[in-house]
Formats: sequence, C-alpha cells, structure tokens
Amino acid sequence: MVFDNRIEIVSPGRLPNGLTIESIKMGNAVARNNLLISYCSKMMNYRGFGSGIIRAIDNQDNIELINDESGEQFIVKIPRVAEHLRIPNTENVASFEENLDSLVGNLDSLVENLDSKNINLAGLTENLDSKGRKNLSKKELEELIIKNCTDYLSVEEISNRINRNINYLKNEIIPILIKAKKLEKLYPTKPNHPNQKYKAK
Repeated sequence: MVFDNRIEIVSPGRLPNGLTIESIKMGNAVARNNLLISYCSKMMNYRGFGSGIIRAIDNQDNIELINDESGEQFIVKIPRVAEHLRIPNTENVASFEENLDSLVGNLDSLVENLDSKNINLAGLTENLDSKGRKNLSKKELEELIIKNCTDYLSVEEISNRINRNINYLKNEIIPILIKAKKLEKLYPTKPNHPNQKYKAK
C-alpha cells in the first residue's frame, strides 16, 4: 500500500518458529517453501537465503518492521520523505527503467524455464498448508523427525529444524516414536526433565 508519507507491505502470518525482529535483522530465516527456494536459487539472481531484510535496512535504515502476533500479520513500513521523492536527474530514471526491464525479463525467463520442464506453478502449492509448508502424513512426519535426530535434540530444536508446530510434535508425534522405540530420551528416568532431548535409535 502506497501512502503520501510511507509504503506498507503487509504479509499474512506472523514470524514463525520463535523468530523475532532482532533475529531476522541478523539474517536468520525459516524456509516456508523449500521447493520454490530451490528453483529460485538456480534460475534467478539469488543473493542468499535470509539476506533480504539485511539488504533493505542497508539501503534505508529507518524501515519499521512489525510482527503483529494478535493480527497474524507481518508489516514493513518504509517512510517516504521529501528527499526520497525527488528525482535528481533523468539518468537515474533511465537506470531504474533498465533494472525494471531486466527484472521483468528474468521473471519471464523463469516462467519459460518452468514451462519447458512441465512444472505447473499452481501445482507447486496445491499440497501446501496455510503456512506454505508441504502437507505431511503422520508417517512422513515421523520419518522426518528420525532423519533429523542424529544427535540429541530438544522438542524446540526439532520444531525449528522441520518447521512444524512444537505442541503438535510434543503431544502427538514424539510420544508415538518413543512408544515404538524409534526415539530415545536423554533422561529416560526423568520424562519431565526441563532439558529433555531425543535421539533416533
């Protein structure tokens, strides 16, 4: 949304998995759609996962970032002050138009490459949940946890690694794996130990 004094970018959904404004300013990020990231890294002018916020702040340090947890949205406010609205010379305008044409060309090329590989963009997201993650069955989720638990990990660490709800893992999935003897506890005689961790057998 463009206003006289600012531009606002509103993204549905708050910061996931314990991310904070401070942590994303340091480049921390959580992948919501690994499939799209893998294509972008190969076909676009990709500059590094988690670097976008850092580069934006480097260009304009008065950007305001708001993680609205109650409203389930993430807001970026970019002030528009008089000096930013002035156009110093036509050379800058020409440079901007050239960069814009290049960006449009890159996007066209990306779509063509996807089409040539018979990749349906709509199909990439049809099996995703509301947070852009691939829907997994309980069995697939169990296998993913076992694959990631090569060392002892807390429930929070497991949740961050596989980008899934911590309470669902703690109450639904991990007990199944413990009962099936596919996971072992770091403190087997103290199930409610505050530093309890789990490792695949």
